[in-house]
Amino acid sequence: MLFDFFDNNDNFDENTSWNNEVSTTKKFSKKEKESFLSKVKKATLAEIEPTSDIVLDQGDTPGIEDAVEFLGWAEVLPEFGDQIDYPKDKNGMEKNVRAISVKDKITNFIEANLKGRIKYTQEQPWATPKENECEPYLFFDAKTKQLGTLNRQLLLGAGRTRFAGANGANAKLKTKEGRNILRVELPNGKVMFFVAVIKFHDASGESAAYWEESARGLENNVNRVTEEIPQTYSNREDEYIIITNLINMKGIDLNDNSESTKRAINRILEQQKVKEHLKPEYRLELKRRAGVAQPVEILSNKDISDFFKNKGIVKFPVDKFAKRKSDESKLELLKKNPNIIDREGRIHVLQLFEGSGATGLGTIDRDYDDRVFRTVVNILRVYGHLISEVVIVGYCNKNTAEHIQKIREYKSYDLIEEKVVACMEAVNALHRGTENVIKDSDPKHYGKKVTVKFLPQISNLDIKGQWVVV
Repeated sequence: MLFDFFDNNDNFDENTSWNNEVSTTKKFSKKEKESFLSKVKKATLAEIEPTSDIVLDQGDTPGIEDAVEFLGWAEVLPEFGDQIDYPKDKNGMEKNVRAISVKDKITNFIEANLKGRIKYTQEQPWATPKENECEPYLFFDAKTKQLGTLNRQLLLGAGRTRFAGANGANAKLKTKEGRNILRVELPNGKVMFFVAVIKFHDASGESAAYWEESARGLENNVNRVTEEIPQTYSNREDEYIIITNLINMKGIDLNDNSESTKRAINRILEQQKVKEHLKPEYRLELKRRAGVAQPVEILSNKDISDFFKNKGIVKFPVDKFAKRKSDESKLELLKKNPNIIDREGRIHVLQLFEGSGATGLGTIDRDYDDRVFRTVVNILRVYGHLISEVVIVGYCNKNTAEHIQKIREYKSYDLIEEKVVACMEAVNALHRGTENVIKDSDPKHYGKKVTVKFLPQISNLDIKGQWVVV
């Protein structure tokens, strides 16, 4: 039997007292049952049962409400292997979606478990039941409102950090420090892991397996619209792993550059809450990770260093320059590093550009543009009498070939001019007199000592090893 229910007199329905004693064929103590039911009560009263809207967050997608079924609440030992496990890859290794360390977050959950600060009125971890049997654990059936036991192993979907915190709490209980921290009663002497049990179904033209994988990616997605919940947000690496899995599940060929393939990828990106203007960047990175030949070369730090070395030039130390507050100290930097000025008297300032805009093809970088303009002005103010020009060396590592060309055009022709106009207007606006301080307002008369060049990145357009000048 899947469920080992309690005697009829001990079943719990909506009108049953939460404090009634229950019995079972398995040897769960009265305190264990009461402890578990108190958590179920809190979760139920808070109405946090997982639904498609909570787990998948796909808005008004037709039919999406059928994708997730809430089966009930369970409480298991926080140890992978018997009552609960984690998805494995084809080599039998755990699919560690999180690519970065979250030890600090786990430590917080360890202490929260020992001090009784885990909240059961916010979104909880969820898991799915599998076919293989395991040691029975307490289970509250959402449909029948009955308390019983479930003997099917669970597969953890959301809440791995919280799971690790519960596991770590039990390990800490073996130490004097852990026992001193303990502020809650543990009916069986161990911290248990409270989890929602759900099942995925085919819905909205996608398989149950697809929605389950998608939900794993949405668990800690920083762009999710959800209530404040105790979680650790994922990073880009986590997102790419899940998105790649979803692309493979749908059989999308990343070598295919057709509009239909682009739309299919975009649908997955939308489901994973990727913002509109970032979609081109994500598509580019997904292809790069899949080993698909790219029209754009992503430049590493070594690639850039090799280019500068082959040109016999040195990248200007922007950070060191900015940290020196006085002009004298900035001049001292030049004395210690005379090679930052090349043989033709030029200084080269490296700058990454990304562009922006809702369409994903914007050309303005509000942070980077201001930063590089301010750097250029300060270099010319301090070193202007010693150099022939400042060269802004641009490159783009998150853009399509089409986008890069638009960015190059703007940075080469409009960036300096627009910044100069803004400065002129600011000075004249702040002048107390009736006449403009700057009477020659033609910006083309300024910025003559600034040149913008780009590193070669676009195949069949740029020449490797040569500057790109618009």
